[in-house]
Amino acid sequence: MSFVSIIIPNYNNAKHLPKCIDSCIWQGKEYLKEIIVVDDFSTDDSLAVLGKLDKKYPNLIKIIKNTQKGANNARNLGFSFSSGEYIQWLDSDDVLKSGKLRTQVDFLSTHFLYEFVYSDWQNNYYKDGIYEREEVMLSKVYEDYLLELLKDNWQPCHSYLMRRNIAEKIHRKGGWNSKTIVDQDREYFTFCAIEGGRFFYVPGTFCIYNRWQDTGSTSGIDFKERLKLNIPLLYSFKDNINASSEIKDEMKKVYNKIINTELLVSAYYNSEIEFREKIAQSSIKWSRVHWKMRMVLPFLLMKKNGRVSKRLKQLAKKAENPAIAKAEG
Repeated sequence: MSFVSIIIPNYNNAKHLPKCIDSCIWQGKEYLKEIIVVDDFSTDDSLAVLGKLDKKYPNLIKIIKNTQKGANNARNLGFSFSSGEYIQWLDSDDVLKSGKLRTQVDFLSTHFLYEFVYSDWQNNYYKDGIYEREEVMLSKVYEDYLLELLKDNWQPCHSYLMRRNIAEKIHRKGGWNSKTIVDQDREYFTFCAIEGGRFFYVPGTFCIYNRWQDTGSTSGIDFKERLKLNIPLLYSFKDNINASSEIKDEMKKVYNKIINTELLVSAYYNSEIEFREKIAQSSIKWSRVHWKMRMVLPFLLMKKNGRVSKRLKQLAKKAENPAIAKAEG
């Protein structure tokens, strides 16, 4: 059999690598084509640990040194060395749970309509390296998975298993975006959906996403800064959706409303965010706006669209919302 290429970018995760790699081996060698680890200029003992793992599992692990720094560059490089029929993305501090590849490969090998399968996953929370708690995240079948991704209904990359043909299609178009700092998973799988990738859900908790509160990873980026960094990503989604010849015009309107709503809510929390073009109130999905925001956001929208009046300033002051009050600045 040996169907799956597992691709793992690694940076300074020497202490987590053995558990990560073991979780791949436990899937069953009959499902594994290769485990490709791309080291991203680590300064710890990662390469020494990988050398020991290579000796432990000969002819199964491929160790590659990244040529351009960055996790997304490492993922793209790893894919270029892969040959499996299916692609499993995995980060070096996370793990796969028992039965993951068996269950998802069995599904894709008998359901040719779909390019992706996803399942449930488990969040493990740590503080200062000490385990605190776990949380199982249940998913389900969605009629329109692109819509869910645009709503930021997020899953970690190792929840998915994908066919090689769609991975190659995305790789030819640039693959994982080397310029993206936050929400790399969200960007990649959203573009897969925009490009026509079809997703299906198979129940079962098959991976663990470790959440560390003591690292310098992207998860530690300030909330407002993260929102600001996400704005180019949202506009990129919009541009690619509008340029698509495969997406119907009526659905483009639906998707644009979701993106416009994300933009507006982001500007509510971070007043430094500016819109690339004006957004009409009719192009907002107001049902996705929290009721506490609905009295305020129309005025914020006017401000961001460049229509600031004396009355707006008065209402902004009354609302005591800093994102709107800056309209007088």
